[in-house]
Amino acid sequence: EPCYIVEPHPPGTKLVANGLPVFTLHYENDDDGSRNAGSDSRLLFTAPEDGDFIVRVRDSGGGAGERFIFRLIVRETQPDFAVKFSEAAGAVNVGSGAAFTLTADRKDGFDGDIICEITGVAQGWHVTSPLVIQSGHLQAKGTVSALPTAAQATPKTAQWTPAKISATAEIGGKKIVHPAGEIAGVEAKGEAPVVVSLQPAGADHQAPAFARDDAAMPREMTIVPGETISAWVVVKRGSAKGALRFDVENLPHGVVVDNLGLNGITLLEGQDAGEIFIKAAAWVPDANRLAFVVCRDVGKQASLPVLLHVRRKGLAAEVDATR
Repeated sequence: EPCYIVEPHPPGTKLVANGLPVFTLHYENDDDGSRNAGSDSRLLFTAPEDGDFIVRVRDSGGGAGERFIFRLIVRETQPDFAVKFSEAAGAVNVGSGAAFTLTADRKDGFDGDIICEITGVAQGWHVTSPLVIQSGHLQAKGTVSALPTAAQATPKTAQWTPAKISATAEIGGKKIVHPAGEIAGVEAKGEAPVVVSLQPAGADHQAPAFARDDAAMPREMTIVPGETISAWVVVKRGSAKGALRFDVENLPHGVVVDNLGLNGITLLEGQDAGEIFIKAAAWVPDANRLAFVVCRDVGKQASLPVLLHVRRKGLAAEVDATR
């Protein structure tokens, strides 16, 4: 039988006739790999109009009999969310950072932005905040950085108290706030084998010298949808030798590192800087996003975040003028 790649559209969308069939779907189920409802099936149904509807449950294989028993619960949706913190516990090298992930559990069809703020960060440390889990996405990433002034001691003597994470979203016109855990058990320990920095390109597009100005955090870059800008991954090597590989994390949806080649972002032995190209698709909406670079090698050292502005052309100059 014919098979189609299906592109969903919101109800009421005016579709351009292209010769392909159009199907109206009033429901979706959770029969995918995640199976959030466990062995049960959950189905989200949107009534197409006012009226009475009949719900029927039957075996999908056509089986029937006295021992075929089903339990059906019908209720209004209760959109909600929860956010979980993971990684970045333990030792962080002085002058460097460790990445962490915030993961959203979206409930009953909630699909909006979730803004996560982290408060109570100990002196001498920097934690990426706020972090936005974008609409339609499940994760955002940040870093815990031990600044050069961070105490090199155990968590108790370094006076690191758990930093609190709160997650906020708007559901049904109301602001909903949930606690999202805490960052605890972190200590500054030892010098970093390599310190990583993400730096905007200068006017001459030459490789900049390594600079880590903690007082001027964060550095900023602006990109226009549909265009490409350059930036530099710059490192200060300690004990790290040989080739180092990197990833740029927490870019907005639709913004990517372009022209990676076969080896991705790699600095070879003797190289301390490499130019990268960041490209934004034409449809990317305006956004502010804290992005960072993480080294795949030598303990996955992470940079301080850079604030990336996505702005349409009329607004890009405004950002520069008010910076």
